[in-house]
Amino acid sequence: MAALKDIVAFLDSYLDTKNIEDHFINGLVVSGEKEVKKIALAVDPCMDVLEKAKKENCNLVITHHGLFSKDEEPTEVAKKRKEFLEKNSISLFVSHHPLDVHKDIGNSKIMADIVGLKNQKPFFKMDEHFYGIAGVLDTDLSTLKTKITQKIGPIITLHEFGPKTAKQIAIVSGSGADAIHQMKNENIDTLITGNPKHSEFYAARELKLNVIYAGHYATEVFGIKSVGEKLKNEFNELNTLFIDVPSGL
Repeated sequence: MAALKDIVAFLDSYLDTKNIEDHFINGLVVSGEKEVKKIALAVDPCMDVLEKAKKENCNLVITHHGLFSKDEEPTEVAKKRKEFLEKNSISLFVSHHPLDVHKDIGNSKIMADIVGLKNQKPFFKMDEHFYGIAGVLDTDLSTLKTKITQKIGPIITLHEFGPKTAKQIAIVSGSGADAIHQMKNENIDTLITGNPKHSEFYAARELKLNVIYAGHYATEVFGIKSVGEKLKNEFNELNTLFIDVPSGL
């Protein structure tokens, strides 16, 4: 076991929780038992995850997506999830944008390493932080699609409006379609991101760019899994479990 306050302090420091702007409330959102026996990690704080965490005797859940928005009233769904957590003395810690922009275990960074991008550099700056990674990988689109399918997941949608050989590639996990508008300025021909955005279909076509949509969920499992590995290294006595509840989106 480990003290909840020590785990939270480590995560807040490592992920720089307090200094990254976000629409979600990050950090410790629900406080349960003071001593943590087992940690569940997941992309979303949905009821499937929370119920599985309880069944597996986890009393701390760490998710990428948040439970509450800073500027909106809690939804009925969020209230019920919070009630479930409180009733079962389970804590919830959230790391959304802080995990997205992390230089070592951000989703985009890990995928860039998985795909094998060379000469990596930060890409897609918003609010003083970079949410993506760009780099070089001289390969035909067919080979790149195969690599993504094997190492990230099934391709949801593919827009082949650019060159048949992908040379300059950018990766932005999750809702990264807006990055299309920064590609031309950096001579990037192919973007790998999560979920499609209707308006960006036309932008990609008019700018003659390739966009590979590998799914919001599938592109955001990597960072949260790495959080679990970091915690096991920092607190040797802790057990962690990744709960996989894919949306297919």
